Amino acid sequence: MSICYEFSHVVEDTPEGQVVLLSGCLTEHSDLTVISNLVDGKVVLDIAGIRRVNSCGVRSWVAFVRGLVEAGHEIELRRCAPCMVRQMNMVANFASGARVLSVLAPYYCDTCGNEKEVLIELTDGKRPQVAARVPCSRCGQEMEFDDLIETYFDFLDYVQPAEERSTRGGSGT
Repeated sequence: MSICYEFSHVVEDTPEGQVVLLSGCLTEHSDLTVISNLVDGKVVLDIAGIRRVNSCGVRSWVAFVRGLVEAGHEIELRRCAPCMVRQMNMVANFASGARVLSVLAPYYCDTCGNEKEVLIELTDGKRPQVAARVPCSRCGQEMEFDDLIETYFDFLDYVQPAEERSTRGGSGT
């Protein structure tokens, strides 16, 4: 396994607010403070491109998102990569008050080795119905959910919807 140091971001101004596309590996070499200085108002973090997170990356991410929330930004996470979903399930404050809009569900085909991520929209903090198997686009056989389907959405049990945070005054952690 090679060590991944690449991390990049692109900030786009859209009608829904600023969208920050993140990609690469979230490690001690990832400078998230640069992004903090570029954003204003509502920020959507599109994290589909994150491929790996190490322990230093977890610490940097939590501080980054918490800092944005404390600075008054409304933060939304969309297209959360499987590695980010795993972190949300292991680290209680990984979302640090951000609202999770959607995740990518991982699937793997044992027959041909094809991997696919399926977008799952989250509504009202409820656990979505997710197929355990989907057809493989490469060989036509069945692909299986490539994680523990029973626990993949456990983070929804402790990530508060944005509306709830604002009425309770909580931080979502």
